[in-house]
Amino acid sequence: MSQPVRISVVMPSFNQASYLKEAIESVLAQGASLHEFIILDGGSTDDSADVIRSYEQHLTYWRSAPDGGQTHAIKEGFDRATGDVLCWLNSDDLFLPGALDRVAGAFQQYPDAGVVSGYLYYIDEHSRVRECPQVLTGNPLLAKLGVVNVNQQATYFKRDLYHEVGGVDASLHCAMDMDLWCRLHLSGRRWVPIPAYLAAFRKHSEQKGSGGAWWDRYQEEKAKVRARYPSIYGSPLKQRLGLACYRFSQLASGRHLRATRLSRERAGLALREALPS
Repeated sequence: MSQPVRISVVMPSFNQASYLKEAIESVLAQGASLHEFIILDGGSTDDSADVIRSYEQHLTYWRSAPDGGQTHAIKEGFDRATGDVLCWLNSDDLFLPGALDRVAGAFQQYPDAGVVSGYLYYIDEHSRVRECPQVLTGNPLLAKLGVVNVNQQATYFKRDLYHEVGGVDASLHCAMDMDLWCRLHLSGRRWVPIPAYLAAFRKHSEQKGSGGAWWDRYQEEKAKVRARYPSIYGSPLKQRLGLACYRFSQLASGRHLRATRLSRERAGLALREALPS
């Protein structure tokens, strides 16, 4: 791309008012690379609508009404989006300062790229940095071994490619991202990793992947996605090999080790820049 890269950000939201202000401000702080910002709230019963309304003048579009869930909201947002590049940020996560400029620069440097992705911090419900992994993401060699290891909050893709592969599957409520990453890999378009922290993923007890009521459905949907893409996941033996490679990549990155004091301090400084004062 020789022209400036226009990035559209879609934020699905539901009953996360306590995190929403931080999430919104981390997007609005991104500067010129932010082309449009769309928030789709599923009819929250907390103060989410009031929080969103207070930023109304800075938003391209927003609504708060019952919908079909997170995937439905993401799909609606991407169908409305007009940017060259798409991404979604959940309402409890954060972009780090300058993230979209880095992404735009990568798409300009690699005009054949279909997807760009980077690292993310793991933070807790109080926005404290807990882990600073550097896990390989979007690696085509690992994908051939059945490891579709992607940091959703730090992944961005061309709008034409998104529609070319069919978009998100609205029948999936938990593994919609895993399903999309598989199709993006199978498209054959270049996936460019950025060796930089771009976002923060908030780990807390109410999220879908943390267990509880959503856990069984999450596991069922992951199994369904694996069955859909035999060229990636293949036989049970290949899946076991892929899982072993995934766990090794996690361990090699320090994902399961407590972040060092120095790395947490550096991450904390970067994160504080993203938080509202």
